[in-house]
Amino acid sequence: MLAAIALLPTTGRAQDAPAAPAGQTTPEGGVVLPPTTGGFAADDQVNEAAGDVALSMDKCSGLAVFEDDRIVRVQVSKGGALDDDVVNALLLKGAQYAWAQCPRPFLDLISHQAEGRFHYDVSEVDVYGPDNQLAYQATLGMYGMGDQGLIPGRTYRWKNFRNVLGERQKQAEADQAAATQAQAMAAQQAANATAAAASEAAGKRAAGQLWGFVQLLMLLGVGVWLWSQRLAILRFYYGLTPHPASPLVDGVIYSGESYDPDRLARILAVTPENSVEREVRARQARDLLRNLSAHSERTKAELEEETEYLKGQAGLAEGLEMQARIKRRLETILRAQGKLA
Repeated sequence: MLAAIALLPTTGRAQDAPAAPAGQTTPEGGVVLPPTTGGFAADDQVNEAAGDVALSMDKCSGLAVFEDDRIVRVQVSKGGALDDDVVNALLLKGAQYAWAQCPRPFLDLISHQAEGRFHYDVSEVDVYGPDNQLAYQATLGMYGMGDQGLIPGRTYRWKNFRNVLGERQKQAEADQAAATQAQAMAAQQAANATAAAASEAAGKRAAGQLWGFVQLLMLLGVGVWLWSQRLAILRFYYGLTPHPASPLVDGVIYSGESYDPDRLARILAVTPENSVEREVRARQARDLLRNLSAHSERTKAELEEETEYLKGQAGLAEGLEMQARIKRRLETILRAQGKLA
């Protein structure tokens, strides 16, 4: 049977790729349908698009009874996405390679001996790019889509086809889109943060300006109040200093010192230039004179009271003296009368 199968024509590593029968059929005439839309590219189209093609068996169990488990590796030397026709041709080349290099015969159910007919289902054909990453993958036949029970099938369909390269590209595009979106979101968040910071700074500036304006109003208010109270403040300030005549008057009032009226008059005659100070000193002078007058009145009353007291004392002494004289006279009379021993 192996001698009847021609080797597969390839370029590059020809020693790994025996020739296969021309066309899209199995060696026993089963039609192999393309796995994707379109048909099968010619060898020159495959070589131009995929470069050198090398085939090998990643797994070969030709005597498997119930299910095919052969895995074919198709290695191309050019990267990038391939047309559907080229992918179809590469997958077919992989299947033909498995038929030639790892034939799987039908076995007699009783003797378990090869019957001379072969299975053309292939578990897995993997197409790898120059970066040794899986690009395309498919299963030929299997489960009623190829071999028919104990005989080869008449039609072989592909299943489980995967455009892994396209999936990675889509994933990369999705990742790029997600990254772009994340960058956009980060940029938007940064812009929002910047706007929020600017708004907060503007708010703080506005609050600061408002507070500054309030402080200015407060200062102005204090200034206006101080200006309106300037006379009272000056009166209070000048009032903290006693009148120059205070020591003299206090000495008279509290210590009983005598004072020179002329000196007091001279002190009182001195008037400050500032009108408010003159007003304060005049008020202080009036208070001093009032206190001095009150002291004089108290002193006069005390003198009058003392004088009356002294007068009373003098009258009492005079009465006692007169009583003593009368007593002496009476005693003399009585003694003269013999009534007093």
